[in-house]
Amino acid sequence: MGWFRDIARLLLPLVWGAAVGLASPSARAESPRLGFTVGGNWSLLTQPHDAPGQPTLMAGTAFDGFGAVLGPSLDAPLGHLDATRLGLDIDLLYSRHRATGYERRSSPSRSRRATLSTHVLQIPLTFTLEPGVTDGWLQLALGPTLWWGLAGEALGSATGAATPPSIESTSVFHGGLLGQIAFRIPVGEQFHLPLEFRALWDPFVGETTPARFRDFKSARNPGRLEVAYDWQLSLATGVSWSWTR
Repeated sequence: MGWFRDIARLLLPLVWGAAVGLASPSARAESPRLGFTVGGNWSLLTQPHDAPGQPTLMAGTAFDGFGAVLGPSLDAPLGHLDATRLGLDIDLLYSRHRATGYERRSSPSRSRRATLSTHVLQIPLTFTLEPGVTDGWLQLALGPTLWWGLAGEALGSATGAATPPSIESTSVFHGGLLGQIAFRIPVGEQFHLPLEFRALWDPFVGETTPARFRDFKSARNPGRLEVAYDWQLSLATGVSWSWTR
């Protein structure tokens, strides 16, 4: 779990800076921002690292596919570092994902396919930077994200004489690390139209097929597949509003 300690060392100074910033007069003087986000995403469950002869799902295929995301956000000011605005952004996002993996058998006419479907509540908690030289147009963000699976399922199908896979699945509660680049286009004095590119990494996805199943016992009795993804890339837009106090 050395990577976890490394992430903690990275985030602790940011958390301390957030506490100090929230207590500063400059942070209280600036208005928070309310927003709403809507967009699309691409999710990837990478190939498992299964040793030869070990149990593997769908011949060790990767799963990928597209989905959608939407929800509200709150960006609270923490103060300024020289001309750079510091903020804390909290989102409450509902996302829907579908990812498909294919396994070719002895010929192209014989194949199996499995589709993973998930409904997820994502709660990113990111620290934002807006360099003064960009006049608020550019925003960079980094921080942890909670991945709360609301529902998950895996459906199998086959062509030719292949046997469709039978996969039981379950939703999961994970944490991840989110990085974001956003361009905030001003519309009047209080409104902005953001264009956001996000990359989410989930380090808790198992590296082998048995590690991705809950209560794994054997290839014939694998248990339930934990439906989550190593990586997710998303492109979103929406609106943000700063109220005056």
